[in-house]
Amino acid sequence: MAAMLSEASPRWVRRSELAMSIGPKAAGVCLALCLVLGGAHPSRADVAVRAGPRSGVEAHDGADLAVGADLRLAFSLSPLTLNPSFDYFFADGQTLYQIGLNALYHLPIGSRSRVAPYGGIGVGLTFFSMEEAPDVTDAHGSRVGLNVITGVCFDLPIVAPYAQMTATVGEIDLVAITAGLLYDFGQGGDGGGWDRCGRRRPQPEAGR
Repeated sequence: MAAMLSEASPRWVRRSELAMSIGPKAAGVCLALCLVLGGAHPSRADVAVRAGPRSGVEAHDGADLAVGADLRLAFSLSPLTLNPSFDYFFADGQTLYQIGLNALYHLPIGSRSRVAPYGGIGVGLTFFSMEEAPDVTDAHGSRVGLNVITGVCFDLPIVAPYAQMTATVGEIDLVAITAGLLYDFGQGGDGGGWDRCGRRRPQPEAGR
């Protein structure tokens, strides 16, 4: 999965050099998310809440099982969806999990259809602990990475299934391929302003 965290590993050295440039970028992405989403000043009535479980595999190096949870908050005054997330990876000999804060954007393709493709970017804080690593100098801790997301959601009755790929770039590289379900917890459904994927419904034209 992730590179062994050893100072003696050339692969780790190269990853460290890459992470020195990724870290500030990830912090910049986080700040931008706060400014864009915070600038909308949404009231409680303006927020659509979607949440649900997901599972899949981490496919960067092998195929380790992954389970997690996804929360999506869509605001009427912002084109972006705030997406806190949690994923736990069942890696051999390691404890590995990630807490993410992402911004998703639903592509304006087939906005009246049941299919909702989307992309996103964000920050992932990955925590790790190696059970038996006598030759590893940094066996416990956390690393910040840049999340790049692509996925598709299906606006179906009752629940919205989705498939997603999340690539984390940094000192710990991850590629999570997951599928999950989104449930409507407010401001949506058949009579709301958002569909079950959290995508803003097209507004009727004036005079109709």
